[in-house]
Amino acid sequence: MKRLKNETLQEKISNLPSTAGVYKFFDAKKELLYVGKAINLRSRVSSYFSSPLDDRPWVKQMIPFIANVSVLLAENEVEALILESNLIWKHRPKYNSAGKDDKRFAWIVIDTRSPYPTIVKTRDLNLKGTYFGPYPDSGAVTHILKYLRKLYPYCERPLNPKESQPKDPKPCFHYHLGLCPGACADRISSKEYRKNISNIVKTLRGKKRSHINQLEREMVKLAKRKEFEKAAILRDKIADLRYLSQRIDIHYGDTEEEFKKIQQSRFLAGIEEIVSKLALSIPEHRFKRVRIECYDISNLSSEITYGSMVVSNGTSITPSDYRVFKIRGVTKSNDPKMLAAILTRRLRYLEQDIQNSKPSAAKSAESFLKKPDIIMLDGAQAQLSAVAPVVPDNIGLFAISKGKHLKRAGEAQEDEFWTMAREPERPDSKGTPSEKDEAGPYRKLKLENPFLFQLLRDEAHRFAIKHLRQGKRYEQKRSILDDIPGVGPTRKKILMRHFKTVGALRKASVDELFAVLHNKTAARQIHEFFDTHRK
Repeated sequence: MKRLKNETLQEKISNLPSTAGVYKFFDAKKELLYVGKAINLRSRVSSYFSSPLDDRPWVKQMIPFIANVSVLLAENEVEALILESNLIWKHRPKYNSAGKDDKRFAWIVIDTRSPYPTIVKTRDLNLKGTYFGPYPDSGAVTHILKYLRKLYPYCERPLNPKESQPKDPKPCFHYHLGLCPGACADRISSKEYRKNISNIVKTLRGKKRSHINQLEREMVKLAKRKEFEKAAILRDKIADLRYLSQRIDIHYGDTEEEFKKIQQSRFLAGIEEIVSKLALSIPEHRFKRVRIECYDISNLSSEITYGSMVVSNGTSITPSDYRVFKIRGVTKSNDPKMLAAILTRRLRYLEQDIQNSKPSAAKSAESFLKKPDIIMLDGAQAQLSAVAPVVPDNIGLFAISKGKHLKRAGEAQEDEFWTMAREPERPDSKGTPSEKDEAGPYRKLKLENPFLFQLLRDEAHRFAIKHLRQGKRYEQKRSILDDIPGVGPTRKKILMRHFKTVGALRKASVDELFAVLHNKTAARQIHEFFDTHRK
């Protein structure tokens, strides 16, 4: 992205999360200029300032007027699309195309009230029935309907009991292929036929996850047998199934305020789920106050390294509690070791009494005095192993990592969640040893509500990167003069104003330095410093 004159806007764009959502451009008068959706907010928003936009002249005219940007995070692409449509419909931004509507996207319509429901892929929003979508990827809809039809056969032209039918209707062509159960030839009851339709509806609503899990297991078996082509076919089917069964909680017409309430309930569902998965003894009435701290490491080789702590309290992200750690003493890039070091430093505050400390120190440690209920790491098994010994048993611990599988072809990897496995149970009264955990010391978590944790991970990464960049700029501005005893900012300016370069200063005699500084001790210290640092 080109360097913008508006540094505040530049900084805001560089700190945007790389997740799905909606972005809004504003002018200097805070008037809304444009609303758009993105799978990757940071990448999409940055593209407006790095590409020529010759194919979008109307939008190109808007760029000089952009003074600010705000975003709303969505859980997936479809949710972002619906939210975008709602905001455009409500606010009618000047630079959004007037002809923009949802008919370019594909929908699945099921006439669930009919005795023999039909399933239709359409772009028409005026049909009778239950709509699923919209789906920007029309090809995925076609592929998955073909697949679902093999699992749960349905007919495109079933008999209508209200109309007169031939005495001996012939089954359709798809019946002979096993894709129609015979609803067109009166060979299946409405009750049995609707069971198939019900399974398709459940799949589209994301309630048939067991089927996806079964396909994943089959894919792994095929890969182990080196049947990679068959495994790839299953991989694509799984991706399409997940795409069509994404959970959508927002509806057309919902306001921004209603969407924010949905986000809050989603956060709370995530807290409830992780408390249960980690078997923590936190009562339900405390879920809205559960403190989660997320940690990440950002380093530039081994020169500058920062650790970040971001915090949520219940359903609220609390930036005032964020903290950053400058890491010293670890010479090589070793994220697990660094995480253990900063967690050790952070958790010491729970044991310390800083009532008699300096006011500034007590204020800076205020966030550290609050005990976390759950600690989350940006990492996986290695990070968990390093950190587990320093985290008390009464604090939940888990990690989030980028998994090996893609959410969609060419897109971000699917996140995986890990925690330490419970200790194997002791032998029972008969002396029979309990079954060991086949996953070893780690346990993979399946989370239905990961949104809060993904947001915290992105925030921790952003916060660490922010301080890394600041530290890098600071180091770049430093000079050898900063290492000389007795040379502060004022003397540094006086010396550079007179000698112009460090090279000329290096060659100066004690008398020349004294003539500039009027201080014999300082002149001698500077001369001795350069004398001991000559190459």
